[in-house]
Amino acid sequence: MGEETIKVSVGGLTDFAKKLETYRIEIGDQAGKVHDCPPLLPGNDVLPESANLKKGSNEFMASVASALTTIQADVKNIESDLEMAGTMFNLGAEDSLTEAQMMEILHDVLGGGSPSTSVH
Repeated sequence: MGEETIKVSVGGLTDFAKKLETYRIEIGDQAGKVHDCPPLLPGNDVLPESANLKKGSNEFMASVASALTTIQADVKNIESDLEMAGTMFNLGAEDSLTEAQMMEILHDVLGGGSPSTSVH
């Protein structure tokens, strides 16, 4: 995923939430690949370098898997926040929310959002 502009509307948030879902699934696929990666072949662990390499490799793979799991959970939380914002927009549709009010809802739901958020 790269940088993009999100349309601040129910449709725009829904579209972005779908992109996040796809991204979250891709992250899960990559995390699965990390777990499928074969360990280093057994060898002569008498040499400290060999033992250290195996240990370092295992620690690295565990770290990557953990980071991908954390990212996947964070993306899921963002999806939920966007769904909540969409619901709030739907509830506020009868009241004709201003752009400033919509941005305030996003700010509240997303916990501050990005300082570069702008309304188009």
